[in-house]
Amino acid sequence: MYKVIKPFQVARFYCSNFTAKYNQSSYCLQELFANPQVHNLLRLITYIDSNTVHQRSYRRAGKESIKLLSDAELNIVKKYTAAFTEQKLQMPPVLNPRTPVNSQIISRDSDLQGIIPGNIKLVFTDTTLKHDRKNRLIVVRESNGDLRHADHSERDRINQVYFPLSGRKLFIPMMFEDEHLNALLDQGSFLYILDRTCVQFEPDDPHFSRICHRVYERVNHLAWTPFEKTTGSIANGLTNPLLLLRHTRYYGPLALYMIAELGSPGPLVYETLAHQHYNRLGWILRLVCLVRPSSPFTVHIKSNVDLIPPPIQPVSDYTKGVSKQNMSPSEISKLLDYVELFINLEPLSKDKQVILNDYLQQARESIKMNIENQG
Repeated sequence: MYKVIKPFQVARFYCSNFTAKYNQSSYCLQELFANPQVHNLLRLITYIDSNTVHQRSYRRAGKESIKLLSDAELNIVKKYTAAFTEQKLQMPPVLNPRTPVNSQIISRDSDLQGIIPGNIKLVFTDTTLKHDRKNRLIVVRESNGDLRHADHSERDRINQVYFPLSGRKLFIPMMFEDEHLNALLDQGSFLYILDRTCVQFEPDDPHFSRICHRVYERVNHLAWTPFEKTTGSIANGLTNPLLLLRHTRYYGPLALYMIAELGSPGPLVYETLAHQHYNRLGWILRLVCLVRPSSPFTVHIKSNVDLIPPPIQPVSDYTKGVSKQNMSPSEISKLLDYVELFINLEPLSKDKQVILNDYLQQARESIKMNIENQG
């Protein structure tokens, strides 16, 4: 079945040369993200805390319900929560931006020229449900009589007309224009921007890459903010944005972009070392070795990458807490030796080396105290 819909105009949204820029950039991110080892590590380094992951951004009206459960019922609830947590932490795919294509001319009918007004295009769409959004037949009749296939922008909008997705707007919201986007970044609304971006754009849309990378670059810029200051806003530089994103589905793509594209794994090591999340710290070092095989740290340890504690485990088990392990003091000490190598070998500025060395010393003192208490 075919329908004729109302004429439409091209959305008034323009960013100079961003399509070409993001087609050339990040050419290997898709392959890295699809690598099973890298993908598993990206999931493992995400901070898993059910209370934080499922924390509401709004307050529901009414009273909270409290129920008494048997052990069997409690186990069912725990399994459901683990599955729901794993689903909520599913990372948005990292894809190469699609390349703009010239609309293929199907036929030219010059006899129609002058019949269709110059400011009108007729769109014909196959609305049957057997086709998906990318393979659906959508053709456009131009005012000069040319019949052509719809381009990417037209296809996205027509699909939204006939098969609307919840939260997606027909026109690109103004918040994604540079002026308004910069204002939101200055406010520290990183999670809000990423959520809206995932709703509005397909993962291979150049706008998706442009906006996500803008957020990641701003996060990287603020990622060395001291963790001791927990009051105030990110806009004032008082809260480290990694604390906001480390328990979300965006932390994996953020870490991949910071390591592979920006060459900046230091803030990730800083966050995990400062909070003594040793499992995540070890997996981040492994991730650096996989993603940046030519880095000084990777070249130095060479074939000893698999010796970095802790060992890699299936992300499903880690999410469910089945094999979540507490590292022994000896394993932590060995891991901290690798961290020291990372600090000395990676191209970090002097002030950042001082910060990491301070936290490294604190971690070693903490391990020493634990050993003494156990003795």
